[in-house]
Order: sequence, then structure tokens, then C-alpha cells
Amino acid sequence: MGNLLTIIVLLRRNLRRLVTIRYLIIVSICDTISLYGWNLNNFYKFNISSEKDNLEEISIIHCRIISFMTFVSLQLSSWCLTAVSLGKKTKKKTSFLFKSILRVKTIFFSIND
Repeated sequence: MGNLLTIIVLLRRNLRRLVTIRYLIIVSICDTISLYGWNLNNFYKFNISSEKDNLEEISIIHCRIISFMTFVSLQLSSWCLTAVSLGKKTKKKTSFLFKSILRVKTIFFSIND
């Protein structure tokens, strides 16, 4: 409910034009996806499934989609907050910093593989 209210407030015409507000809208959407993703299995298990099965046990595709959705939304939310913080601190465009952070993250992941 709080994230939905945040999205409604941030979508006002005078705020929408700011880059920082766009990132905060993305953070609110990612947090909502993350919260519902973690609780989706319990909702299915106790309200929908007659055999009390986990949602991830239906198929490997269900398992991967739910895992991807919850973990990526958590990471994306954190990286957007980092980009907003760095953008405000250094007084540079946030989109440039966000792209730089993603490049560094990609380099670290490629080195670890």
C-alpha cells in the first residue's frame, strides 16, 4: 500500500520530469515486486493449492521466474538507490552514474566467472 501511494505521488506532472523521481518510481515498483514475490509462494500454498504444494514445485519454469523476479527486483532497487545517492552527492547526471555502476558491476561479474 505504501509503495502504491509513493508511485501515485511521484507520478504527478511537476515531479515526473526529474530524473531522480524516475529512479524513485523504479525503486517503488521493484520493492513491490520483491515483497509480493517473496509472499507469492505462501499465498499459493495456503489459499490456492489443494495439496499445499509450493509454487516452485509446479515446474522448473515457475521456479526460475519467481526466483528471477524476486532477486533481480532486490538488486535493481539497491542499485537505483545507489545511483540516486551518487548523483546527488557528485552533482552529475544520475543516468551517467547509473550506466557507470552497471559497467563496473558487469566487469566484476565477468571477472568472477
